[in-house]
Amino acid sequence: MFSMIQVLCILNLTYLCQHIITFIVTKKLGRFYEFPAMIHLTDTILFICSLFIIDWFNTKINANLYTDPNLSNEEFLMRILSNFGLNINFPFQYLFAGQIVCLILRIATNLQFNESIGPLIKIVGKMVQDFLNFFLLYVIFTFMFAIVGNINFIYDLE
Repeated sequence: MFSMIQVLCILNLTYLCQHIITFIVTKKLGRFYEFPAMIHLTDTILFICSLFIIDWFNTKINANLYTDPNLSNEEFLMRILSNFGLNINFPFQYLFAGQIVCLILRIATNLQFNESIGPLIKIVGKMVQDFLNFFLLYVIFTFMFAIVGNINFIYDLE
């Protein structure tokens, strides 16, 4: 059951290698290949996250599982759950969240070529700059009102 995690992480490791090989081959053929793109960023992040997850899985989760060959299936699963409970902490939750974001970006990049969802993805991609401008204005106004509120009501705190 848990060996599937290792298989999927190794598949993530191969994505970056595939892009590097494609870049080298197309460079030798004299064709243009857009190398710094969103797919390459997501593949690099997935590559780094997969290295950490494989190491964590092999050292922490599989610890004390194979010390006793006479373990029942229930005790084996209880040891796995215990290892997960002892070794899951916030950095790995952030690592998993980063992987999910990268996979969503990768799917969105691949969906650009779909005839029904592709135009929507491209429109939303062009809308990102407008959203960032709105977010920047929102942050500026929030800080402005926070500063003005502190200046006006500083004496009411006493």
